[in-house]
Amino acid sequence: MATVEIAGNDYPAYADVDFADEYLAGDFSRASAWAALGADPKGTALVSATRLLQRQLWRAGAPATDDPPAVVAEAASLLAADIASKPGLVDGGSTGSNVKAVGAGSARVEFFRPTAGTPLPAAAFDLLRGLLGPADGSGSDSVALDNTAYGSDAWQRSRFDPTDYALFGEGVDESTHS
Repeated sequence: MATVEIAGNDYPAYADVDFADEYLAGDFSRASAWAALGADPKGTALVSATRLLQRQLWRAGAPATDDPPAVVAEAASLLAADIASKPGLVDGGSTGSNVKAVGAGSARVEFFRPTAGTPLPAAAFDLLRGLLGPADGSGSDSVALDNTAYGSDAWQRSRFDPTDYALFGEGVDESTHS
């Protein structure tokens, strides 16, 4: 079980300080800032990262802290370094964009294609992309959690798409229906 000690108390975490130190030493953008932190701030960041990861929507439920997959420990380490440098990350991931019009001088462009944000900073999200998302039972790996307005499965279609995909069964060619 990975635990982190902070001020004499043990807390469950996906990665301990030793793992994070080793992993982040190879990260050019995070190594020096992480190395400059003391043991307690590192531990606090790792516990915060673990708690943030446990609040995500996991396809098979949040991993246990006693034996998490290596990719989860790596993502927790990246996220901890990011939280240590920007504590506000604990309060939320990135937001999407819903810009409709852009203009400069007499030029003006209007469009509407909302993009979804991600629930975590990009580096951690990219590592966990295949593990996060709804457990819809379809076995599909196309989860629309990654800066797209919608994915390819029927439940991921845009709400502005008028097609009722519930009317289509297995093997029905959707392109012949409008």
